[in-house]
Amino acid sequence: MKVWRPLGAIAILATLSSLSPGPAAVVVLNHSYNAAAFAKAKAEDRRILIESYASWCPPCRVQAPLVAGLLRGEDYKDTQLFRLSEDTPNAVWKKFRLKSYGALIVYRGTRETGRAIGATSSGEIEKLLATAGN
Repeated sequence: MKVWRPLGAIAILATLSSLSPGPAAVVVLNHSYNAAAFAKAKAEDRRILIESYASWCPPCRVQAPLVAGLLRGEDYKDTQLFRLSEDTPNAVWKKFRLKSYGALIVYRGTRETGRAIGATSSGEIEKLLATAGN
């Protein structure tokens, strides 16, 4: 079993089921939404990825390891990831105009550059991240 450690300290350990039979993948999650950190990333004109996630959501279980892999790569290593989950207050969901899990929103600083719901291929997610430039 392989443990993925994307971008920082360990907060939550989640087991992700594969869509096909076989061993489950394990991914380490530590990117809960934080308003102060989000404001700082916007002020620094960083590329930001907002991810709405639930462990029971099939597209989310496909997206999570793809996002983690892309953010570990050279092109996207400076991207700040924030995750909205079942524990995230409704006001935050409304702020991002989200009503479902499996959504990805990309920002460059204060400007939203793209969003997708249910993107389940590395190519789709990479194309979305590229909307924020370098």
